[in-house]
Amino acid sequence: YTVLSSTFSGLVASTIYAWKLNACNARGCTFSDVVYMKAAGIPDQITVFAAEYEATTAGANSIALSWTAPDMQDGIPIGYKIYRNSGDGGAVSIYADPTCGLDSRPAPQRCTISGLSRGKYYLFRVSAINEIGEGPKSDVEEFVSAAVPAVVTGLTVDSATNTPNLVFSWTAPSDRGSYITNYEGEIEELTSGGVDLGTANTIAWDTAARGGTTTTATTVDLASFVTASERYRFRVRAFNAMGPASGSTWGWSDWSDEAWTFDRPAIPTNVDRALVSLTGSNPVDTAIDIGWALDADYGGDTVDNVYYEVYAGTSPTTMSSVGTVAGVVPGGTPSVAQTHYFTLSGLTPGTHVFFQVYAWNRGWQSLAAVTPYLELIAAALPDAPLFTSITSDGTGTVTLAWDYPADDGGAPVLGYEISYGASAGLTSQVTTASSGDTSAAWTMGYTDGTTEYFYIRAENNAGWGSWSSVSCCDYP
Repeated sequence: YTVLSSTFSGLVASTIYAWKLNACNARGCTFSDVVYMKAAGIPDQITVFAAEYEATTAGANSIALSWTAPDMQDGIPIGYKIYRNSGDGGAVSIYADPTCGLDSRPAPQRCTISGLSRGKYYLFRVSAINEIGEGPKSDVEEFVSAAVPAVVTGLTVDSATNTPNLVFSWTAPSDRGSYITNYEGEIEELTSGGVDLGTANTIAWDTAARGGTTTTATTVDLASFVTASERYRFRVRAFNAMGPASGSTWGWSDWSDEAWTFDRPAIPTNVDRALVSLTGSNPVDTAIDIGWALDADYGGDTVDNVYYEVYAGTSPTTMSSVGTVAGVVPGGTPSVAQTHYFTLSGLTPGTHVFFQVYAWNRGWQSLAAVTPYLELIAAALPDAPLFTSITSDGTGTVTLAWDYPADDGGAPVLGYEISYGASAGLTSQVTTASSGDTSAAWTMGYTDGTTEYFYIRAENNAGWGSWSSVSCCDYP
């Protein structure tokens, strides 16, 4: 006999049978040992075999593969083998690629082949293995070492105005092996007349026809899509020859995922130490009151949505946010040079503090209107100086001398004011003296035999102190 095989049909699939083979010749027969075999076949050919260009493991130097498990023909799945060529146009190798190590792992049905050359095309085949053996290889498939672009990040607004206009930009993502040809985005209008819509109106845009030439554009001007004083949000995704990336998160900037078509509010004015008429109390040496004036330009928003944030620090480079103040003025706008104030307390007397005031509205909570630096000192008002002498030379010239204030309030004296007149009480006749002076002489043009009255006060960084008690002098 030359036929060394035999087929038995009618068996029960997946059932294990015991087998013995009896070989005979003219002198007799001999039985083989017992062997056990399952009624099963090798796996079928894999027919669904693809590259996952959107997989995070795919990229410029790798190909992410996936396939559908074939019919294992009642055999126990053992694993898979992947075969490829070197990307040079040659035939698929007869040796399996060891990268994935799936020879003894039946799941998952995916694998990333790395160490490839960017943009090169490779030929692949895959086969399944069960306990009976290796099934036939799949048909040859050609895949490129590339993937869809990475997800866009760094989405920010370059301009948002009440004109109206919105200009967005973003950081170009990795092209993952195939040059980016286009960006596609969505902008959602979230309000109408400033009122939430509930269901947003979605508007799509793109920068070019997909599949076109390479693009480096990472900015889009959406003026034609927006209206004034409304709220929007925006997202973007990149395209390359492999297809579209996943969309970015909805975004505008680092503070929010939404944008308003408002201008910046106006920069606060009259930023200085707060007026006593505003705070209701004189400065103290352990706190600083900073004040400013409300500007009626809210950038197209309403005052209810405007607020101020105060930054402070012992130097311009160490400033941080120390508090916020609502834009609305309680009781209406007062008829003074300042409308708002903030108190920074808990300071050591004499501490120098730098301040800035930021104005926000709903559209500009990342790029606010901001005031220049203001340096103030934690100090109280200085005591009134005391005259030590008042003399006249009889020719109309009076010489005054005084002591430095007993308490300068914690900050150096910046100067003095002297009020004088022919009767007791402060008058509009005022002269000044510099901070280093403790005496002054000037021609008054008095009449002989008259009495003149004098008052003096000192100024430091906290403001003008109180006037001294009256001093007088009779002239000969």
